[in-house]
Amino acid sequence: MFDGSSWTEVLSGHHHAFRLAAPPGRPPFLFPVHHPRKILPEDLIGREAVLDPLRKNLAGFTHGLPPLPVLLYGHRGTGKTSTVIALWNEWNHKKKNQELLRLLQIDKHGIEYLAPLIDLLSTFSQFFLVILDDLAFSDEDDSFRQMKSLLDGGIMATPVNVALFVTTNIRHMVSESRESLSDALHPQESRDDALALYDRFGLTLFFDEPDQHAYFRLVLAKAVSSKILQSFPENWLSLWENWQKTAQEVPSIPEDPILMILTRAQRFSRERGSRSGRTAQQFIDLLQRNMI
Repeated sequence: MFDGSSWTEVLSGHHHAFRLAAPPGRPPFLFPVHHPRKILPEDLIGREAVLDPLRKNLAGFTHGLPPLPVLLYGHRGTGKTSTVIALWNEWNHKKKNQELLRLLQIDKHGIEYLAPLIDLLSTFSQFFLVILDDLAFSDEDDSFRQMKSLLDGGIMATPVNVALFVTTNIRHMVSESRESLSDALHPQESRDDALALYDRFGLTLFFDEPDQHAYFRLVLAKAVSSKILQSFPENWLSLWENWQKTAQEVPSIPEDPILMILTRAQRFSRERGSRSGRTAQQFIDLLQRNMI
């Protein structure tokens, strides 16, 4: 059961971040996050292009305009959630932003409580950034319809103090099976219905997996921030390319610390089958502990 009175008490506290948990078969509960992640936009290497439209969207708060609902989709581990957290931290670090921006994360099972929660948030003077992370639906998921109605089609208008961000690895967020499409009387209608949720977002941004050079930049930057390296030279790429040519002729293990890190990072990404910010961080975490 939705308990607006107790949730109001939680939201009226001094915390800046919250999470709504809705375990299946149990009442939902809202709790403060005491140790939110400390990420800033400068930590997001290679994501500069998506930051500007997201900043402009959040700027609607200061003009009395509700920010457009945002869909961030793309490959796993490419910084979708980190981007949202970084924007939230940036807003609260800027002195010109007088009004506090609070962050509220909701899991998929909490979608049925999202409408009354947003209505409750509209009664507060603070701004709220609501994030549904890693969202995906099955073919026959009722919460899919609830989400569609919330975005466009219900009777509730979007409050001017609430921004809704959704992250997903799947563009249309519905895991279609080939059987469901082949069994449908009208397959095209089934496909249109699957894309109906995607179409209701006012702003959609794609997060692609970085190429090898961008991945190496991520690794080196994280190595510096983790104090593994003091710095890395601007000509690191030419150093890598020259060593690659030499290694093809005479296979060897590089002695230069930067080349050693890049060699291991390349092998690690191949073993994981992924080049992403998450892969780079996992590599650095293992490197710090001498486990790789």
